[in-house]
Amino acid sequence: MLEVPNRLIGEGTVRAWATASLVGHAPEVQVSRWGLPMITHLFLSDHSQGDLKEAFNRSLAHDDVAQFSEPIAAFVRNMTTYANTSGNPAEHGKRIAGVLCPATLPYKIGTFASFDYVGFNGRALGDDVMDVMLTLAANQALSDGVAPDRQRTRGEFPYFGKPYTHDEQHGFAALSASSTK
Repeated sequence: MLEVPNRLIGEGTVRAWATASLVGHAPEVQVSRWGLPMITHLFLSDHSQGDLKEAFNRSLAHDDVAQFSEPIAAFVRNMTTYANTSGNPAEHGKRIAGVLCPATLPYKIGTFASFDYVGFNGRALGDDVMDVMLTLAANQALSDGVAPDRQRTRGEFPYFGKPYTHDEQHGFAALSASSTK
């Protein structure tokens, strides 16, 4: 989470992305990259095309169109073909690849953040990004049935509300390490 006053950034639209690197190893190695949610988990998940996730995590955003627009378009084409939700799955795939590449999160300074089917303008804590990305991929409204609890989000930093109380957790069992494998 990064909060910076608008006046320190300027005007217009900014595009955010971040990387994580291993430090202390010679040489320093970028091991992860983020800009838009679900890119590697959903859109670059076809292992028949090599390790796209690893290639994405080690790349830079300016290479996204050349390296990842075709695999993303192919994934979306396949999804819409399976779902029979597009008269032209190949064109829909290309359109969505154009939306997702480069995989950076745009935000128009001074406006409300909103990450939805219509477009991306930052990302509010309550935005259900999984449903948005599933819907873009399949070209029809899809829901995974899980959404952020918007009532627990605070209006000021650190934004997340108090942890759930013991009584609120009654009836829920913790996942054990063996049940998550």
